[in-house]
Amino acid sequence: KRRPVDATERDRQSSTMSTVLRPDFVVPLGPRALLALGGIVTLVAGVWHVDRTWDERGSAIVRAAQKAKRQVDMRELGKAFVFPTAFLAGWAVYAASYLFPASGEWRVEATPAGLRAPAGR
Repeated sequence: KRRPVDATERDRQSSTMSTVLRPDFVVPLGPRALLALGGIVTLVAGVWHVDRTWDERGSAIVRAAQKAKRQVDMRELGKAFVFPTAFLAGWAVYAASYLFPASGEWRVEATPAGLRAPAGR
């Protein structure tokens, strides 16, 4: 048998519902957020380093070839490109952040999505 709901309980229920439906803009600073932020910073720094190094070394090789009036040696130009280690490490750290729950807890959560992210599948 249902009991009648008085006005104060109805107000409490409606305020609870509005609290639940309100968007949450708080980012819990747990391992997931910290790893993701560290991964993004490392990734961007890695891309910047590779791009900057390629621009400087590659441009120097092209200028030297133009100055000597010869064709650019593609092997020499290939050596100017550095391997993007920091970029890949940043992606790995960012993917590893998905092993932790978004709630900010310091425990590994073995979900299918969390296990697939570091594997890259």
